[in-house]
Amino acid sequence: MRITLVISSLQAGGAERVLTHMADHWADLGEAITLITFLPATEDHYPLPSNVERICVPIFSQTSNPGARLVWQFRRHRHLRKAILATRPDAVISFVDKTNVRVLLSLWGKSIPVIVSERSNPEKWPISRAWQVLRKFTYRRASTVVMQTESAAQWLHTNIHSVHSHVIANPVRHYDDQPATNREQIVLAVGRLSHEKGYDLLVRAWHSVVADLPPWRLVLLGDGEQKSELQALVEQLDLTQSVDFAGQVPDPTPYLRSASIFALPSRLEGFPNALLEAMAQGVAVASFDCDFGPRDIIQHETNGLLVPAGDWQALGQAIARLAASEDLRKRLGQRALEVRTRYALAEIMTQWSALVEQVLEDQQ
Repeated sequence: MRITLVISSLQAGGAERVLTHMADHWADLGEAITLITFLPATEDHYPLPSNVERICVPIFSQTSNPGARLVWQFRRHRHLRKAILATRPDAVISFVDKTNVRVLLSLWGKSIPVIVSERSNPEKWPISRAWQVLRKFTYRRASTVVMQTESAAQWLHTNIHSVHSHVIANPVRHYDDQPATNREQIVLAVGRLSHEKGYDLLVRAWHSVVADLPPWRLVLLGDGEQKSELQALVEQLDLTQSVDFAGQVPDPTPYLRSASIFALPSRLEGFPNALLEAMAQGVAVASFDCDFGPRDIIQHETNGLLVPAGDWQALGQAIARLAASEDLRKRLGQRALEVRTRYALAEIMTQWSALVEQVLEDQQ
C-alpha cells in the first residue's frame, strides 16, 4: 500500500510527532510511505527513518508584493498537486486545518481518497473567517475527518454538516523501561511557550504556592514566542530562584524521569502528547480540564488531578497538594502508567490501518 502523509513541517509539536510515529510504524511494516512538508528538512525537530521518502513543497511565498503573492496563491496548489500525484498514493493523510484545506483543494477532481485530521481544538484554535469557510467547504469532500476525542467529533458534526468522521486518539510511544523511583523536587511543564499553552497561568499558580514549597522548582521545557514575556513575568513575581527555562530539547524523557509532578496549564488542547508522555513515565499530573483531551485521559483522583480550566489558583493548590504527599504522587503515578497500554502505538496504529483499509474499500 502506498500512503502519502502531508503536514506543514516536522518542527517540534504534537501533530508532527504523531505523524512521524505513523510514518515510522507503517514503513517498518513494509508500506511505501512518503511524507510531504512545506518547510525543508533543515527545519525538522523529528527525524524520519531512511525508508520513508521525504519531499518538500515550498508553498509559502517569500515576497511581500501583493500581486506576486496573488500569482503564487494560484501556483502553489498546482505544485502541491503535482508532488502528491507523483507519489502515486493509494490514500493521502493530511494533518492540521490549513494544510488539510490545501491538500483537498489541490486534489480537487481526483478520485484519490483523502483523510484529514484536526489536531487541536477547532472550536477555539484561531483561524481566520476565510479559512473557516474554506474548511467547511472542503472537509465535506474528504473521505473522512479524524478527530481525537468524541467531544471534538461532536463539534465537527455540529459545525460542518454532511461530513464523515472517526475518532482516533494520539498514541504513546512504546516503553520497555520501568518508571524512575528516585525523583527530584521538580514540577515540570513541556510544550511550546505560546498563549494557548497557558504558561502565564502556570507561573501565577506557582507564585501562589511557592512560598510553602522550598526547595521545589518549576521547570519549563520548550521554546516559543512568549518566552521573553514569561521571563519578564517570572522576574516581576520574584520567581527567578525557583523557575527554570530549560529550552527545547530533542527528547524530554530525562526530564520526565526526574520530575515528581507534571503540570498541564493549557487554555486549549486537541489531545495533549506531553500529558500522555508524562503519565507513561509514571509522573503524578495536575491539569486544567480544558477542551479537548485532558478529561479523556485523566480520571480525577485516580490517575491524576483535574482542576477547572483557567483557574490558576486551583492549579496551584493541586500542585501544592501533590508536593506535600509522596504517597499521593506514587498512587496517581502508578495508575497513570496504564496509558502505556490504553494508548499504545500498536493499538492506535491498528485503528489507523483499519480506517485506511475501510476508506479504500468504500472507494471501490
